[in-house]
Amino acid sequence: DNVVFHGQASIRDGQFEIEFIIPKSIDPAVGSGKISLYAFSNTNGEDVTGVQTPVKIGSLEKFPGTDSKGPTIELFMGDTTFVDGGIAGSDSRIVAILSDENGINISNFTPQKNLTAILDDTLSFTLNKYYRSDVDNARRGKVSYPIDDMKPGLHSLTLRASDTFGNTSSARISFSVSERQGIQIEQWINYPNPVKFGAGMRLRYV
Repeated sequence: DNVVFHGQASIRDGQFEIEFIIPKSIDPAVGSGKISLYAFSNTNGEDVTGVQTPVKIGSLEKFPGTDSKGPTIELFMGDTTFVDGGIAGSDSRIVAILSDENGINISNFTPQKNLTAILDDTLSFTLNKYYRSDVDNARRGKVSYPIDDMKPGLHSLTLRASDTFGNTSSARISFSVSERQGIQIEQWINYPNPVKFGAGMRLRYV
């Protein structure tokens, strides 16, 4: 019911290794947990699954070192080519790249530390289960969350995230939802500068 880590690792000669920090935001009572595993091969398409249970989890030990800085957040709409103030479709995605030297908290035991997106300062989404750390790197990962049926006009989006030590950061962007579908010119610019053969433009499909 309360995932503490969701990550990826490379498999070499049938073995893999993952190292991560369990967040402070867990139930202090020791209970039985579970490690779920899924692996696949890019060469022959073979996949396997496995479970390790029970795994005792809980209590609280002294965290190694100190950390008072929240995660770094890069926030986008649609994909990572988005520029703050740009255009998004009525059906789009919240995309964020998060990094922290001690990893990102995705435990929901402490609601104030949830990975949360807020649209127009009113509509809130909990994104914990949509975060996945990068391959072989528990300190960095990505969120991709579908968001549909947004009304045309100007919108704002705020994303709040905490690291495993409980430090919180936030990022905010604005965007416009267009009533029209298809390729639209977002920005007309000279590129390269100086221009030899014509002007460049920024195109975005919405």
